[in-house]
Amino acid sequence: MVLLLAGTGGGVYWATQGTGKSVRDVGAQPGEAGVRDTWTTTSEAVRRGDGETVCALMTVDYRKKLEDTAPDKCAKAVGELFASSESSTLDEAASGSLREVAVQGEWAEVVQVRPGDPEPSYSYMERFGDRWRWSHRVLFAEFHPEKCPQVTWNDSGSQDPRCRLESLFPPDASGQ
Repeated sequence: MVLLLAGTGGGVYWATQGTGKSVRDVGAQPGEAGVRDTWTTTSEAVRRGDGETVCALMTVDYRKKLEDTAPDKCAKAVGELFASSESSTLDEAASGSLREVAVQGEWAEVVQVRPGDPEPSYSYMERFGDRWRWSHRVLFAEFHPEKCPQVTWNDSGSQDPRCRLESLFPPDASGQ
């Protein structure tokens, strides 16, 4: 749930973290260092229940898709979700540890584990301008081609179900 709520863009882009560091500076380093910076800032924002910072760390497209599924703007929708959650739930959501970061060009895969979860979770960031921001895109097949063999008409294969996902959101009426 932590990564579903990550965000970036527009007016909230200027939000500041509790440290006084501007969110616009988060994720500026190239490669893995920038990805880790965005992940750490997101975890801290979730722990604080700071929807503005979480939304400021999303790509504009991610934030828009989130707003399309909620009745309010991103920061308000995320803030309401945080307000309806017990603080122990937020601590649990933010308690994950970063296991691995893989960068391929403008995309990064973030693998995190949470206490009690049997499987790691996979989330993705995009180099958005000159910063790493959370994306709604699911790129498991691109990062794990060995787990996602091509399926033929007569062989459904033993493909990992994550290979077929393209987004955290269901396709809209136009198929996107």
